[in-house]
Amino acid sequence: MSAIGVVFPGVRDFICHFHFLRDIGKDLFEKEYAHIRNRLKTHKIRSMLRQRIKALSKLIGEDERSVGYLAAGIDCGRLDPLGLPKLPALSAYALMHWCLDTSTLDGYGFPFDVRI
Repeated sequence: MSAIGVVFPGVRDFICHFHFLRDIGKDLFEKEYAHIRNRLKTHKIRSMLRQRIKALSKLIGEDERSVGYLAAGIDCGRLDPLGLPKLPALSAYALMHWCLDTSTLDGYGFPFDVRI
């Protein structure tokens, strides 16, 4: 902190909102986050989800209309369960993929990039 005054004399020093939230998140939730992370690893949740995804993909099949219906329903905020018999399987399938999808994380760190 004192180096900032030497390197940038006369320039006001502000707290970065991102870094402030990241540090607060670590202070407040690091213990709980570590506990949850360790439990998920202990119970091998990732491999279990992959097995269930494989089983669901056999049940769902290659029905592109069902996938499109689910996506459209989510986008407009209205799903008609009567119009899609595979809705529970598709929903579970989509949620499991979402849980495993860490490629969308942008590298901002905990608590912003919480990984299973």
